[in-house]
Amino acid sequence: MLGGTACDDPLEIQRVLSRFTRTELPQALSAISVDVDVQAYRTKTQAVQQACTYILQTYGGLSHGHLATLDLLALEIKQLARKWTAFRAVDPLPGTSDMLSAQAIEDNTSAQLDSYFSHHVTAKQIEASHFVVRIYLGQQQVGPSSTTIMAAYVPEQPFLVFTNIPKSATAIFTACMAHAFGFKKLQPIELTGTKPAALLNLLVHKHSQGHLSMYRAGLYDHSPLNRRPQKKPKVDTRDLDGGGIVHADRDALEDIRAKEFEDFGLLDPPTLQRAELQLETTFKGGVALPAPFRCTVKLQGKSVLAGIKQLARNKLTTSAKLPQHLRELASAGANKIIITDS
Repeated sequence: MLGGTACDDPLEIQRVLSRFTRTELPQALSAISVDVDVQAYRTKTQAVQQACTYILQTYGGLSHGHLATLDLLALEIKQLARKWTAFRAVDPLPGTSDMLSAQAIEDNTSAQLDSYFSHHVTAKQIEASHFVVRIYLGQQQVGPSSTTIMAAYVPEQPFLVFTNIPKSATAIFTACMAHAFGFKKLQPIELTGTKPAALLNLLVHKHSQGHLSMYRAGLYDHSPLNRRPQKKPKVDTRDLDGGGIVHADRDALEDIRAKEFEDFGLLDPPTLQRAELQLETTFKGGVALPAPFRCTVKLQGKSVLAGIKQLARNKLTTSAKLPQHLRELASAGANKIIITDS
């Protein structure tokens, strides 16, 4: 694995540090053991310049470890808008252990990349839910120039999401990553977005989204043969009628909430930033057409599912009950679904 100084250009060091705001900069400098009091300087620019001087005098520049630490910190606190693509790991390899620590991820990944790339690998656990891995691939004689790839992974789950992988390195790199995580290969999934945790949530909880999320929320009967079944969860309409203000048509509000529970469950819908609905059915406009009727609808925003939920809540949908393809969009685990007559 690569070591030593990775960057000794003062302008490049300042560019790397300038990604952080004045309030974030102390945390970034502390993470790489740079002892500069940001508050002692009038502007962030002055603090960055002083930090750059300290780095050059103390370390001779930024090491690969420094860059990895700063990249992972920037990803964690700034939620950088990079495009992430999902992959499914298939065909588990016998005798492999689960990657349950950052050190295990670094060791296994580095061992697989050693034969093909000069590299540097750093892994970090984000909260308690998933790991993020920063993989730097150095300049190769054949293949891509140096590049940095981010990966995210939930322990004991067959899913990984990556930022952009150079096309010339995709086959070898994905094979290495599959073996590192104990599988024969990775298969791409038609699921992309800018929030890795949200993508992993969609994949890991694919079969417990929407109204099925009641099982994750604990709203189900542990003992169905018990003579005293659990009470149906009480419908809370305060968020529908202005926070406690009594509405004239309380029953109507409760009906809306009940339908909302049936369509979306009680948990917040997962974050899906883009959805594409492809219609390939027979034309139902009164005139028979020999070929299938094709139509594509694209939905995009901070959270497509939350938007659909709000439309239904405000009675802006065309029917009392959401169409099945919209109800099941949260469980599709993909950006695109195809709607057919069957």
